[in-house]
Amino acid sequence: MFKHKWFFLGLFIFISQTYPLPKLVITEVAPDQSDYQDWVEIFSYDIIVSTDIVNLSLEITHYNTSKVFSFGNIISSTDSFKLGKEKFIIVYINAKENIYYFDNKDNLVIKTTFTMTTYGMYATDVIVSLKTSTGAYIDVLCFADKDGSTGSTIKSKFDDVIKNNQWIAEGWNVNTSSYTTPWVVSSVGVDNNKTLQRTKTFEGLPRDTNQTTDWEIKPATLGYGYKKIVSITQNVVEVDKNTNPFCPEDETNSFVKINFNVDDFDAQKTIVIYDISGKEIIRLLDRDKLPNGDFTTYRQLRSGSITWDGRTKDGSRVATGVYIVYFEAYNPTNAKKYVGKDVIVVGRKF
Repeated sequence: MFKHKWFFLGLFIFISQTYPLPKLVITEVAPDQSDYQDWVEIFSYDIIVSTDIVNLSLEITHYNTSKVFSFGNIISSTDSFKLGKEKFIIVYINAKENIYYFDNKDNLVIKTTFTMTTYGMYATDVIVSLKTSTGAYIDVLCFADKDGSTGSTIKSKFDDVIKNNQWIAEGWNVNTSSYTTPWVVSSVGVDNNKTLQRTKTFEGLPRDTNQTTDWEIKPATLGYGYKKIVSITQNVVEVDKNTNPFCPEDETNSFVKINFNVDDFDAQKTIVIYDISGKEIIRLLDRDKLPNGDFTTYRQLRSGSITWDGRTKDGSRVATGVYIVYFEAYNPTNAKKYVGKDVIVVGRKF
């Protein structure tokens, strides 16, 4: 945030003006792409004008190298346009030319010959920072494919993003610039088809808590995937009242049954359990796919049910309390989305 202050001698007058940073967030990062044309996707919460976009930059740090790409190298300060609310800026690096345009979804696409190396961004030990032209941080993603030591440049940058409240790291020692536990998002599994993506809040917007849990690896959703949900369809999901509340230790009531009903044959269903803080506990169904990888059971099933035994994705038992079941069904053909949620209570056996 920029602050300008004026003091007038002889007068007890103090004027302070505050200029907020553009409300943007990195939502998807794609290293290891074909032809090394890696890309970064940035989501805009509100309308943003070209004069703000000109003053943006991407700083990419890898091991002992850090480089900055300024949007003003492609977009002229005399250009005049607006990027709409809940639209994206997509930046391709290592492209064959420097150009920008708007795609058929009204997203701003920037292609630049800027690159880290001949091989693009890499999928190992990288910090991607969205900043202003003056160096103020807007958003950061830190990822790596290992949990060991790394280069001095990226260590220094990681110290910097922590001190600027851009990342919350577990196990990071600021005195030695070393870590004992994973401090970044794992990039293991990223390839030409799968990217690093932000998870979504209940409202359908990017989750931004500056933690590794904000991110996951999924098939690319370039230029879409986040939009505030204004109206929620209330009747698409319902927790079975005969099994709610439930207690995992009670043999007669050890699970909760979740019923759904979507009048759309081709809608792909996702069912996620969250705690009341919004932290994801387990994904029971992910676009019709079960945790074991099977997608034949729920594919093209409009009405059915699924159970939850009160355990997290790593198999541990959740604490007693209130949990939220979030249901989403999306049909990519007609672009229709059906969303609903309900409450689950996990009790204790006495």
